[in-house]
Amino acid sequence: MSGIVLFRIDERLVHGQVVTAWLGHTQAEKIFVLDDATAQDSLLRSIVKMAVPPQVDVQIAAVEEAGELLAELEAEAKVMVVVKHPENARKILEQYQGTALEINMGNAGMAAGRNKLSSSVYLTEAEVEELRRIESLGHAVYLQTVPGTERKRLTELL
Repeated sequence: MSGIVLFRIDERLVHGQVVTAWLGHTQAEKIFVLDDATAQDSLLRSIVKMAVPPQVDVQIAAVEEAGELLAELEAEAKVMVVVKHPENARKILEQYQGTALEINMGNAGMAAGRNKLSSSVYLTEAEVEELRRIESLGHAVYLQTVPGTERKRLTELL
């Protein structure tokens, strides 16, 4: 399997679960971090790059640059895409011209106005609506913290 091997929505972007569990599980050779704030902040970019093993290529770009970046994706490359918010994932997927993907909803912490969907995912109604819009584009959304743990389709939880 090549191309996008994991498309993950995770407020923490690149962290221990992503690097140790998902990177090993997917055997991704590249990570695309698509986030406006990270793309604009040299300190955040450095932190993300330091969190990833040196043999894995990390590209950090703004959300608006995602369509071009994904269009240039080599078919044989194994790429993990990580975004921070469901809205950004939807914007990227509206530009994406490839085959339908399974979208991994990772970590979204507890906060005011958010409802619990799982032990690690709390979302507002607006965020849930963004995930529904992603599914209406033909992509399946599922919640799974790390490989090997229970995987639940968004539709099962709503």
